[in-house]
Amino acid sequence: MSLISSVQSLTPGSLVHLYEIEAPGTTLRFSPYNHSDGTAVKLYDYTNNSQLNTYYTLPIIASGFQQQTGGPIARPTLTISLAADVQNSNSQTSFRLASSSDFESLLGYKITRRTTLKNYLYGETDDPGSGNTPVEFARQIWVLDRVKEFNKVSITYELCSPFDLEGVFLPKRQIVGNACPWKYQGASPDYNENEKVGGCTWHREGSLTVSYYVTQKVFVNQDDEYIVANTGITAYSSYASGDSISENTYVSTTSTATRINEDGSLTSGQTVTDYWVVKETDTKANLGTPSDSNDKFLRVRVFDVQGSYSASTTYYAYTDDSYNPYFQYTDSNSKLVMWKLTKTATGVAPGFNENWKRGDICGKRLNSCNMRFNANFADPSSVLSKVSHTPGTARVLPFGGFPGSQRYA
Repeated sequence: MSLISSVQSLTPGSLVHLYEIEAPGTTLRFSPYNHSDGTAVKLYDYTNNSQLNTYYTLPIIASGFQQQTGGPIARPTLTISLAADVQNSNSQTSFRLASSSDFESLLGYKITRRTTLKNYLYGETDDPGSGNTPVEFARQIWVLDRVKEFNKVSITYELCSPFDLEGVFLPKRQIVGNACPWKYQGASPDYNENEKVGGCTWHREGSLTVSYYVTQKVFVNQDDEYIVANTGITAYSSYASGDSISENTYVSTTSTATRINEDGSLTSGQTVTDYWVVKETDTKANLGTPSDSNDKFLRVRVFDVQGSYSASTTYYAYTDDSYNPYFQYTDSNSKLVMWKLTKTATGVAPGFNENWKRGDICGKRLNSCNMRFNANFADPSSVLSKVSHTPGTARVLPFGGFPGSQRYA
């Protein structure tokens, strides 16, 4: 029986929606439908009719998939459960695991919505079989445009049509003066050429080659503050008033902040450490007390190196999140990157989850770019050397990142 005949009959059967997200390096396939015995549904591929695809079962709520000849273009939403599928045949998968919890990395990628009737699925009564064109309604192609809502149990994406040209400017991007429009690290040197996006060539692991033999690590947060290793930093109180302190010496002071406990309660008056780099050589008496208003010091943040994370330790967040700890830890692609705690946690390793986020984030300013590509070091020949307080101007920034800016010299 043809699809048209089935639809026009008194018992057409159940409609089945199947979703395919073309994620980087793979295709994620999910469906809110499964067989009565709990097994996942299967349907042959529309480009290769001999390839049988499995659509793992996940609770999905879809709305707004209207097709109309007039008016604004539809922007449907797709709400996907983040819980693991506990059915016997699908217990190995969940949307959180399949996407490595990096939900925003899927934005801009194509999602295909396939619709058919239950009896045309693989193994059902009207299955056309391998090598034959699958029987289905016209496929709908959309783009994951933005994360509309995110919580512990689900994520909601808003989709847009590939032909939705609202806000698009020639030549393809909107120019904003002194604000970089490129995806941060989108053209990192360790990507394959076909994976690169935009023109930001900053390395995903913060690597900067300073000489033929030495590669340094440079991390900068969204507030344009350097993030340095927490080793070799002297307490400022250990210096005497008349001691001379050299430029680019790292020192620490203490202050207090309000801690957020695991149960959500607050504990005030907790001692926290501030870190600074000295901007000029002078005595402690002349330098004064490190502070954001003292132009002889520059505030920096510190991170714990790879291997120092402990699953048995509680890592606390603060109401002032600038005191939240940073960790160097591998991501889902085995890249050693910088993470920042967002929520007090015990036993939750740094990664794309609700307790951590990337700590090395670009501020999209010209200074953000220069602090990375033109980072200076007190001893460039040593890989353990900390970054100097003032970046240079010798290295060329990626061309075109700031189309509205004057030449930087």
